[in-house]
Amino acid sequence: MSGKHYLLRITLKSDLCVGSGYSYAGIIDSDVCYDALGLPYIPARRLKGCLREAAEMIGLSGEETDRLFGADAQDAARGIFLGNARLEHYGEMRSELLHMGKNMRKYVTPQNVLEEFTSVRAQTKIGENGAAKDNSLRFSRIVNHYSPVGSGQEELCFAAEVELDGEKTAEMLERVAKAVLNIGLNLNRGMRSVQ
Repeated sequence: MSGKHYLLRITLKSDLCVGSGYSYAGIIDSDVCYDALGLPYIPARRLKGCLREAAEMIGLSGEETDRLFGADAQDAARGIFLGNARLEHYGEMRSELLHMGKNMRKYVTPQNVLEEFTSVRAQTKIGENGAAKDNSLRFSRIVNHYSPVGSGQEELCFAAEVELDGEKTAEMLERVAKAVLNIGLNLNRGMRSVQ
C-alpha cells in the first residue's frame, strides 16, 4: 500500500502496563515490551486492537471498521498500516546508546536503561477477611508516567508511524484515536490512561 504517512502520538496520563506475555519465574509475573537496548514500546498489534475496540465503542459501522482495520479472516491487508509505538525521540536515544564508548557500555546496560523508564509493582488479592489471599502476590513491571529525560515532569510520549489509504480513512482514524483512553492492564490499579 502506498498511502499518506502520519504519526499517531500517545501521551501517558498514568503509569502503563502493556504486557509482553513474558514473565521471569519468581521475579516478574507480567513484563512490558522493550527492545534490545532496554527502551520500552507499545506493540503495533496491541495498539491496533485498542483502536479497533474504540471504533466499535464510538459506533463506527462494520463497513467503516473493516475499511480501517480489515475484515476478520481477510487475506489481503487493507486500511491502516501501523508500526510499533516507540518513545518520542527514539531515534536519537537509540543512536546515543549504540554509539557509546566501550567503557560506558559496562555501566549503561539494557537493564539499566529499562530501569530508568520502568518500575516494578507488587500487588495481591485481599480476601473477605481483609487479609491477603495465599499465593496471590504478583509483580508487574510498568512504564512510568513521567519521562526520566529532562526535568522528570514531562509525561512520557510514544509515537507510531501510520500509513493510510486516503483522507476519509485519516478522518475516521482521528475520531477513533481520540476515543482511546486506555491501553494495557490494571485499570483498577490506576494505570493505563492515555491520550
